[in-house]
Amino acid sequence: MNDTFITNTYNSNNDILVSIKQVWQSNSWLNSDKKTKTYNTDFLILEILNEDWVSSESDWENDYLYTYSYNEFNNILELTIELWYNGTWDVVENDTYEYDEHQNLIHNEGYWSFEYWDVYYYYSEYDIILANYDNLNQNNYSIIPNPSNDNIIINGINKNVEILFYDINGKRVLEAKTGQNIDISSLRTGMYFVKIVTEDSVTIKKFLKN
Repeated sequence: MNDTFITNTYNSNNDILVSIKQVWQSNSWLNSDKKTKTYNTDFLILEILNEDWVSSESDWENDYLYTYSYNEFNNILELTIELWYNGTWDVVENDTYEYDEHQNLIHNEGYWSFEYWDVYYYYSEYDIILANYDNLNQNNYSIIPNPSNDNIIINGINKNVEILFYDINGKRVLEAKTGQNIDISSLRTGMYFVKIVTEDSVTIKKFLKN
């Protein structure tokens, strides 16, 4: 029996622009929710607008709005999540990020509902050297799409690999043995570090869950 049907449209970079979800009810497909994404010239997400279908109005209604900003190195500076309530947007989460001269994350501050965090990261000189070395090889792997809210693919993996996901507090939250169709839907919104371990290398990538 039919369950859900999702229709996507894409840009020239194969990034999703609009995703419409429909559900099967009373022997017909009914609109459920819509996600619209906008990107900058580097194909990084600037906004994600979530809308719900209101059958009584036969129209879409705002739900959540995600807004992103980046620095010149394409590292995220701020993430804001707003909820549409009583005809206006209310901020429900805000994350800000700071980096050192090597573009290592050194400070993350934010809040969600009644939670607040203010986290600092410290690196030894040895760690910074390793980070610089790893940055030279970051193009070996790419996470697609990034950000994502359901599944991702890590391109460039062609050998035995261990993939570990860490939250911004350093807690391991997910692991995988393949770079194909990794389900990240259980992760909460925010930044994660993806550690890709092979027999001869360790690479760290940043990933945003929306």
